[in-house]
Amino acid sequence: MDWYKSKTILIIALLITNLILLGIYFSKTAKVDESLSPAFIKETERVLDVAGIKLDVEIPKEEPGMVTPFARTVVFKIQELNDSFFDGKGEVSIRGDDSFEILYRDGRLELYEGRRFIYWNYREGSGEIDSLEAAKDYAEAYLKDKDFFSEATKLEYAYEKNGEYYLFFANLQEGNYVEECDMILVLDKEGLVKMEKEWIELEEAGVEKTFISPAPKALRALASKDELRGKTIISIDLCFYLPSGINEEEETGREVRGKTLPAWRVLFKDGTKIILSDN
Repeated sequence: MDWYKSKTILIIALLITNLILLGIYFSKTAKVDESLSPAFIKETERVLDVAGIKLDVEIPKEEPGMVTPFARTVVFKIQELNDSFFDGKGEVSIRGDDSFEILYRDGRLELYEGRRFIYWNYREGSGEIDSLEAAKDYAEAYLKDKDFFSEATKLEYAYEKNGEYYLFFANLQEGNYVEECDMILVLDKEGLVKMEKEWIELEEAGVEKTFISPAPKALRALASKDELRGKTIISIDLCFYLPSGINEEEETGREVRGKTLPAWRVLFKDGTKIILSDN
């Protein structure tokens, strides 16, 4: 037999053998995520229903992965808050290691660990808020006046209950929600009643893509939370989640910096928000 012909046949045979071995290897190592199957999704819907949790949105069916950036919590300085809400006239007192209180005749503010504040307004307003749309307009104008409104601020949900208007503002950066943080305003016909805020800013961009459990699998964790019974899910989104990390002392509290992780952000009709993370 001609040597060159034999050599060619041998090379082809080896190539075919390698392809077969590679096919066997990948068939064994490839992971088929059963939690994205129609049967698994249907069972998740049943589990939630048994737990008294209603779905008013489709469960995401894609394999979830994100390139997540680094971020830091916004630290609020007590004197700046005093200037913003009380023209610097409030009386500041220390309530604990990382908590402050400001008192003034027309309001009160509490600051927790420098990262979250709650403000109560006792001053009578204009009395011109007579609808949810009017409340939305008033809230946006109020936040802009206090310099708390930016491109990242999104009015996500609002409703009226017993003469009060509840408005929930989300933190939306780079097309994704940033958690855990929020801004909530409560209004009545006179104006602002209460405001609370905790915020996060994105910093350095990430590089590698990180994957988490698909939504049909992650959502089953909600069934164990009795406080969610009777509530309705209205949105399920991937988000940038900044978990508890290394704390660095700041002037009026603590700042958390770190790499965000992908997580599922589940929003309910009453404004309840649950973050589901693999960590």
